Amino acid sequence: MNPDTPNVELPTANATRPPLSIAAAALILLVGSLVTFLGSIWYLRKAYAGSMSQFLLYAHSFSIALLDLLAILLVVFGLLGIVTSIGLLYLREPARKAAIFLSTVFTRDKVRSQFR
Repeated sequence: MNPDTPNVELPTANATRPPLSIAAAALILLVGSLVTFLGSIWYLRKAYAGSMSQFLLYAHSFSIALLDLLAILLVVFGLLGIVTSIGLLYLREPARKAAIFLSTVFTRDKVRSQFR
């Protein structure tokens, strides 16, 4: 040991573990995202059962096409939530920003309208 350098402790294995609050938030996000993702995939598989002819048959109906687009959007948000929750467990900064985005994306307009 060099006497000129301060006594610095080396990081241990526990230093990279997320705090309990972050781990709990990541776990809740992971469960919710998995339910959203798997539910949307289940709907799309049931709706079309791998047949493109059935997709083309129902494509003329606006309400069914809108429901399918919503299911695809839910798949995308489910995947984003799964990736974000894994990133939160590894304490990644982009995952923290994505979690803040996911928690406020649907309430942004409601908050703005209250403060006008």
